[in-house]
Amino acid sequence: MDRSNAWLDILVGVAALGVSVAAWVSAAGLPPPRFDPLGSASVPLTVATILSGFGVVILIQGLRRLSQPRPAPSDPADRPQDRPARLRPWLTVAFFAMTVAYVWALSTERVRYSEATAGFLVAAGLVLGCRRPLPLAFLMIAAILLGYGGRYLFTRVFYVDLP
Repeated sequence: MDRSNAWLDILVGVAALGVSVAAWVSAAGLPPPRFDPLGSASVPLTVATILSGFGVVILIQGLRRLSQPRPAPSDPADRPQDRPARLRPWLTVAFFAMTVAYVWALSTERVRYSEATAGFLVAAGLVLGCRRPLPLAFLMIAAILLGYGGRYLFTRVFYVDLP
């Protein structure tokens, strides 16, 4: 294991915890809800809680890496930097184009939220290489559940109007 990555994990974990504490403090000053059941502080507090959970996981991972003994320098498993990563810049371009198309479709109200979200998730899975039948079936089921479930959650629970 690379010890520099362990220190980076520790730094990122502490930074995530710091940002989540700042978000908690900022959200505590928001006014209580008047008309909606959750209030304006619920989203920042939820994001801060999730961020603090990720921060704790990353911090523990860094501490575990740091506590492991150093392997022998001749160990080939300890040298992932000797194998160059396969760069695929087209993935970045594809995701950027898909995100722009998704936002454009929602902002022009040409497609409903549920269909646009399901289509975006299926397209993202296909771009990432999910082309075998069984994973593709799970991807399509998850995309439909997230698209229509998200619409239900936003419109019926959070009272947010969607296109």
